[in-house]
Amino acid sequence: MIKIRFEVDTDPPVDGAMTENALLLLPSPFSVKTFRLEDLFAGKVHATLCREWKGRVKGRDWYDLVWFVSRNIPLNINYLEQRMRQSGYWTLKAKMSSEDLLNLFDQKIEKLDINSAKDDIINFIRDSSQIEIWSKDFFRQIAGKIKINL
Repeated sequence: MIKIRFEVDTDPPVDGAMTENALLLLPSPFSVKTFRLEDLFAGKVHATLCREWKGRVKGRDWYDLVWFVSRNIPLNINYLEQRMRQSGYWTLKAKMSSEDLLNLFDQKIEKLDINSAKDDIINFIRDSSQIEIWSKDFFRQIAGKIKINL
């Protein structure tokens, strides 16, 4: 038996994100309203930087971060800022800059337990060799490759 858990954000920030209708053809044609990829990326960065997960690391967030960056999907930093303001993780009056974002990643990565992150994701991937490269330096480089969509 496979268990699937869905979580729905019932109170997303009102400003900053846009939706689009996607047409899917399989298993049968249907249309679904979804956030744009750059807005989903903002949600993933918010989770990566701000999620408190029972005192453990959620390696899946870091894995997804690599997925977005490897596909050159730009980050909607304005929407990220709105999400972080709403959750209390961005309290400065100034708008978030790309330098601010890198500083936030540096702080998070400095405390990151790489082995715990690997342990969390290992059962969800087919090829464990793809996470052998994971290190604090690797994630700093990944953060540095994030393209910002203003």
